[in-house]
This record gives sequence, C-alpha cells and structure tokens, in this order.
Amino acid sequence: MNNMDLIQQISDLRKEKGISREKLAAACGLTAQTIYRAEKTGKVTLTNYNKILKTLLSYDTTNNSSL
Repeated sequence: MNNMDLIQQISDLRKEKGISREKLAAACGLTAQTIYRAEKTGKVTLTNYNKILKTLLSYDTTNNSSL
C-alpha cells in the first residue's frame, strides 16, 4: 500500500462514518492538525496512523462514540 492509499483510506473512512476531524482527533488523543496532515500529506508517524485507523474502525456511528 502506498502513501496515497493511506491518505485516501483515512479520509474515506472518516467521511463514511460522518466524523469531523476535531471529533476524530479527540477520540484518538491527537490534534485536529495531525488528522488534517494525515489526510492531506500522509506525513504522520506510523504510531499516529495506527491510532487514527483503530479509532475509525471502532467508531460506533449509532451513538457517536469511540469504543
């Protein structure tokens, strides 16, 4: 998987679940700027990418909370 795939994966999952960057950032303990950077440039550490992806995959859209 290349960098552009990772960028697209984060953005697509976030939008699919209807989560703002701010809510996603709060749910995974990062800043909204980090989420923005991950989606726009892919310049994010592997640790932060894993936090973002894990949060997105476990996000419960029925009650808008992270599991």
